[in-house]
Amino acid sequence: SGLPTVTPNDSGKAYGEDDPTLSASVTGVLQGDAEALTYTLSRASGEAVGDYPITVSGEEIQGDYSLSFGEGTFTIVRSGVLSISASNYEGIYDGAAHELAATASVQEGTTLRYSTDGGRTWTESAPSITDVGEVSVQIRAENDNYTTATLSAVLRVSPKPVTIHIQNAEKRCGESDPVFAASVDGLLGTDTVVYTLSRAGGEDVGTYDISANAAQQQGNYEITCQKGTLTIAPGELHIGAITASRLYNGSALTGGVTGTLPAGAAVAYSTDGGETWSETPPSQTNADT
Repeated sequence: SGLPTVTPNDSGKAYGEDDPTLSASVTGVLQGDAEALTYTLSRASGEAVGDYPITVSGEEIQGDYSLSFGEGTFTIVRSGVLSISASNYEGIYDGAAHELAATASVQEGTTLRYSTDGGRTWTESAPSITDVGEVSVQIRAENDNYTTATLSAVLRVSPKPVTIHIQNAEKRCGESDPVFAASVDGLLGTDTVVYTLSRAGGEDVGTYDISANAAQQQGNYEITCQKGTLTIAPGELHIGAITASRLYNGSALTGGVTGTLPAGAAVAYSTDGGETWSETPPSQTNADT
């Protein structure tokens, strides 16, 4: 008799797959006798990634042969079917925190980790964004039985539009400007924006734009301005006139307005009911009115 050996062939699979059919190699027997030998191949139980022995069981004495049995290795490798799904976030500032939502295709035994600094540091806490800006996120799904999966995502918040509404104002010619006022539409909570109000130059009767001087983007807000109008109305002239009477004495009695007139004002007089006018104050010498 010879010294034949039955040795299991090494085998394996990817995690989650079915086991393949095990096979063995027979040495030390005459040609054609190997098919007559009977034996059973089995591997140690387990489905986690790793190595498991493959063993042979059977009768040691079979016909003309005394059999010896070797051992093989069954290797389970990481599966490549693990994947990550995540949605980019993009929205307008609303004062709320928006967290990245990511899930792995295999959740049992999987840990998701996140990096927002290009992969230098990782955390299991999902990142979020509140203020205007952009956060680039790298995501990593790790599972002992799967090849590590990676994915990139972006969180982006855009400025919220706000409008400065300037109130219309008015004054009379010659008066000082009133204090201009405005309201801001679109701010959240107690947030504020910075601006100053000014108007186009000029003091003549007419209308003048009131504008806001403000940086277009301030923090989480983008500023637009709705102009107001300053209306300058004609000023009021108040004049007094001299009323005098006396007995005839041969000299002229002259009348006219009293007080100080603003620059540019002129006074004209009429003694014929408004048909003719003169800037010379009237006078009266003879007895009459």
